[in-house]
Amino acid sequence: MIFGVGTDIVDIERIRLIHQKFRSRFVSKILSSNEVKNLKHSDITLELATSFAAKEATAKALGTGFRDGVYPRTIQLYHDDLGKPLIKVTNGVLKLFRQHHIRTASISISHEAGMVLAFVILEK
Repeated sequence: MIFGVGTDIVDIERIRLIHQKFRSRFVSKILSSNEVKNLKHSDITLELATSFAAKEATAKALGTGFRDGVYPRTIQLYHDDLGKPLIKVTNGVLKLFRQHHIRTASISISHEAGMVLAFVILEK
């Protein structure tokens, strides 16, 4: 049973400008410490845009937005060995997943023409 659906689209250039202005403050606000450790610096702007879109789409699927324990750092984006994107949640988001019996978070991510799109389905 579907609990929620969320989507987000991010302008990669906008993220580049924000990152240029705020550097590590922006990175630490968006990424968990695990994500920072695994950050590939070859295209940090694309990674930040992708992570932000995934996290925003997840917050929308929850129906909360970023508030009351749901923050970008509590939603982690990672990939399996074949490159499939996956979501791991912690703290307040994990509490909401348990409270609403959410068992699966499916995500699809695409980027084209300077934009990143993330689509998330949360299932009970």
